[in-house]
Amino acid sequence: MAFQNPDPTFSHQADRVHGFYLFLADIRDKHITDDTDSRRVSLNNMMMAADAAMATLRLLSWAKEGGESTIINILKLSKPEYINLVAEDMLRASRLFLLLESQFQIETLFRNILLALNHPVQKQGFYAIANELLTMTEIADREIKLRLLNVPALMRNSMHSNGIHYGYKGSSTIEMIDNVEFRFEHGQRVQCGSWFHIITALRCSLNIVDELLETTRIKALRSIPDRYTVQFTSEGK
Repeated sequence: MAFQNPDPTFSHQADRVHGFYLFLADIRDKHITDDTDSRRVSLNNMMMAADAAMATLRLLSWAKEGGESTIINILKLSKPEYINLVAEDMLRASRLFLLLESQFQIETLFRNILLALNHPVQKQGFYAIANELLTMTEIADREIKLRLLNVPALMRNSMHSNGIHYGYKGSSTIEMIDNVEFRFEHGQRVQCGSWFHIITALRCSLNIVDELLETTRIKALRSIPDRYTVQFTSEGK
């Protein structure tokens, strides 16, 4: 059956992103750490990306409901019909930035946790790093969680080839998250990149992140330094 988008308007999409923003805040506030701790830094950075996406969607919703002429004047568009092209550019940029920033922040958090546990990363790449951390923490259902964590990574990786999925050794992947299908067919364009799909996949990943942060080994860490933030702060900037 064809996918039916549950968020037909910019306002609906903004509400979904706002829900994700609040979800991130809840996880961040549950794990109270200092400002240079990777748990706080990574979640804050994801929240900023969500906030920017939400602002874009709210702005486009306002334009759709009567503010279009103002937007056209502000952007100095030579032709009114160009507003649709600009809107598509804004949507694509904000949607993909939310996906990319969230994935990079999760990967950075995992890498910093491994360093804090005196376990330097043995292999590069999100899948290998996630696998090492899940193995070390002895989290339940490791293989299932690894597959679910990899869904946003597959979405991100398709951007290397302009939206075409090239699986490992020609493999295709189909995963279900909250009864939503994520289909990655080798050599075919990825069609699960809507706001709804991205938020669904990221919420699933962050549930796993939250579970990891609650494990005994990680919870015992008083500090998980984020090297960039530590350096930035020490320079007094």
